[in-house]
Amino acid sequence: MGGQTFVILCITLFASYHIVNSSTIYNNLGDLILTQFIKFSPVSLKTPNLTINNMLFGFGTLELNSGKLYGLRTVQQTKKTEVSVLNNQINLTSEIVFDNISIVYDSYKFHFLFKSEGNLKASGMKIEIKANLLVGKTSKCYVTLDSIQVLNFG
Repeated sequence: MGGQTFVILCITLFASYHIVNSSTIYNNLGDLILTQFIKFSPVSLKTPNLTINNMLFGFGTLELNSGKLYGLRTVQQTKKTEVSVLNNQINLTSEIVFDNISIVYDSYKFHFLFKSEGNLKASGMKIEIKANLLVGKTSKCYVTLDSIQVLNFG
């Protein structure tokens, strides 16, 4: 994310927070989470573990690089955003659903018993995530995406 865009988004988030314009803050929050979630490179995920007869097996890994948003129908908030303030820092936690989302990755690597590589277009009817954002102000405004947790993908 470019520095200028980052500062503008940060100022907009602060303005939205103080004006309490909920639709603006959720749109900005959704934009920030989506761009960080898709553009973060490389994205490396461990696939779920597999348990057979009380023996635990690592199921494999998936690495995704250079993601771009291909399509998105709606962004929807599922729960109220939790806001806490400590010193000069605002902590926002929100659950957001991206409906009919399609993402294109320039490359992927999958490894489980065999290796597979190539480019990937991923589509899902719905992806539900929980994100924790830290919005702070020192000499400049800043926004840090503290954590993203995928709650549901289908």
